[in-house]
Amino acid sequence: LGADSDQPAPPPPPGDGTGIARPRNVMSGLRPRAAGEYAWSPDSAWLAFVASDDTEFSSVYVWNVAENNVTRVTENSYNAAEPTFTPDGLFLYYLSDAAIESGSASPYGARGSEPNVQNEQRLMCLPLRAGFACPFHGGDELNPHGGVAFDPSIGARFKTKIHFPGIEKRAVAAPFVPKRAYAGLKVLGDGRTFIAETKDDVGWYLVVVDVVAGTFAPFFPDPIATIVSGDGEVVVLATDKGLALFSARAIAMAGRGVPQEQLLHSAQLWNPPPAFTVSVNPRKEWMQMYDEAMRNMRDAFYDPNMHGVDWAATTETYRPLVYKMTHKSDLRDVLTQAFGELSVLHVFISIRDDDE
Repeated sequence: LGADSDQPAPPPPPGDGTGIARPRNVMSGLRPRAAGEYAWSPDSAWLAFVASDDTEFSSVYVWNVAENNVTRVTENSYNAAEPTFTPDGLFLYYLSDAAIESGSASPYGARGSEPNVQNEQRLMCLPLRAGFACPFHGGDELNPHGGVAFDPSIGARFKTKIHFPGIEKRAVAAPFVPKRAYAGLKVLGDGRTFIAETKDDVGWYLVVVDVVAGTFAPFFPDPIATIVSGDGEVVVLATDKGLALFSARAIAMAGRGVPQEQLLHSAQLWNPPPAFTVSVNPRKEWMQMYDEAMRNMRDAFYDPNMHGVDWAATTETYRPLVYKMTHKSDLRDVLTQAFGELSVLHVFISIRDDDE
């Protein structure tokens, strides 16, 4: 790892002592002007995120905190999503729809006027250093021993370094992970186990992937949400029966032959007590929805000049109407009037009227 990789440099102070965070401009010129799916490197020196450019493909970028520069690390000829660093800081995993396949028997489909492209993704492993092989790599003349699983503590003891020349070409697909639609990719504490949700004809279900053993195993059907602790050691599944707390080590066993029923019985189930309540102020909630809708339109609108409309002034012009609302559905009318100031077609507003 190099003699100069002893201890990570301390991060810059979060503010000026006033308790207010100091904003920094990371990237501009995005189309649409938005980014998301953030993931920090173990030493907090790099921030990976997904953004789209003029190609309209989403790519993975990394931001160097110390130098305040941004570099694209995946090709912009396909979509990449949900980047995540391994705990050792040596690999970046993400989902990719590269090498997409058509479900049509002919170039124009059986009767359709255009190809029918399947919504399929692959799990990609990107070595951040040249010469490193992914853990599932079987070996070749340059790496005769194949990939290895590194000690997760490396990420805490050494700086995360990225060798950028040719980095887009170093990504390798995990060959044992089927091509499917995935969501919620997360790495667990040991760095060799990943969880994600995929779906079949019935619904979504959680799967466990062991990139060292090369296994792919179903674990739990129809999770409402999946949360992984900051250290990657605890997994919380929100289910219709309550919150189930699992050890990450127990879930990792799903990819190593341990019966699913045995692992599910290892969970600790938590249910809210009878007196558990949540207080909601509808008017504050509606105002937050209004602010978020106006901000999203500002950030994602194709014309940075907003068709010559002063969007900040427009936001304040229609704000008094939100205070007069008596039901959440009234927000549709307010936003319709506000968005109408842009004089643009194909703008749709959908607001659920129920309070679920």
